[in-house]
Amino acid sequence: MGIALVVVLTLVFVAGNRSQIPAAWNVMRAASVPWLVLALVCSVAGVLNMGLLYGAGQRAAGLDVDIAVTLRLGAAAHFLNLVSKSGGLAGLTVFLADARRRDRRGGLTTAAYVLAVTFGEVAFAVLLAAAVVLIAVDGHLTTAEIIAGSLFIALAVARITVVVVAFRSRSMLRRLLAMPGVLRSVFTRRPRFVPDHRTADDLFDAVGLLLARPMAALPAVVHALATEAIGVTMLWAVLGAVHAGHTLSEAFIAYAISVLFEIIGFLPGGLGTVEVSLGALLVSFGSPIAQAAAVVAVYRIGELWLPMALGALAAQNLRLGGSRA
Repeated sequence: MGIALVVVLTLVFVAGNRSQIPAAWNVMRAASVPWLVLALVCSVAGVLNMGLLYGAGQRAAGLDVDIAVTLRLGAAAHFLNLVSKSGGLAGLTVFLADARRRDRRGGLTTAAYVLAVTFGEVAFAVLLAAAVVLIAVDGHLTTAEIIAGSLFIALAVARITVVVVAFRSRSMLRRLLAMPGVLRSVFTRRPRFVPDHRTADDLFDAVGLLLARPMAALPAVVHALATEAIGVTMLWAVLGAVHAGHTLSEAFIAYAISVLFEIIGFLPGGLGTVEVSLGALLVSFGSPIAQAAAVVAVYRIGELWLPMALGALAAQNLRLGGSRA
């Protein structure tokens, strides 16, 4: 239903701006090849960096890491996170499947994944805060962006609270992670839920290990920040490719807002919300509609569709590898 709505809205948008379609196509045809190559490199680097971020999270939790395997797992996890609305947790299934193959503790694998996702959210929160300041100074801050930012903050605070609780109390963390199962059993009138505390205990132990050697978190922090830097650079390269002429600071703002609407959008991958928010912001910066449409189209290929293709390929290879084993 949601995808059908996006298709309908897209057709309405295209019909309303059909006079701009030839111009947008001409803009894309005249795109600068070197800038497009840079955008392509950033797209692939972003997928690889996701794998390195998850690997850094595993190291921070005290797990051994096989880089080649982790890169494939990271690409597959990123694919699952793009095609689902799970708050970034759908990709955990890939790592748990690998943990079962390696006879690893699933709770510790979960802890490592949660740490990596949390570092990523903190990095984006820092970038978003800087972007909001720049938007406010430029006078471009809208009500929609304020509401979207508030929703993201609420989601991020909820996620980070789990880690903060893990810093303080094993029993509190156990109760917090058991709460969804308890509520589900109450509302569905099923037998009393008996929680398995192994995941909570492993998360608590992983955080304790991290506190004992905080420098172990530094690689994960670096890769989390690199994720945002790569994304900004890719959008900047796309702007340069279609001769949009925007500054790096405007690419910084546009990237932050597009990712924000991707996170809070109802559909996987931010379908619809990213296109509308990014296009509207570029137009507000002075881009003609045709040029803004070209930027959105090229950027989404590198930001969404190419990573999805690479991730789907990695997931398929992992599945085949698992079946052979």
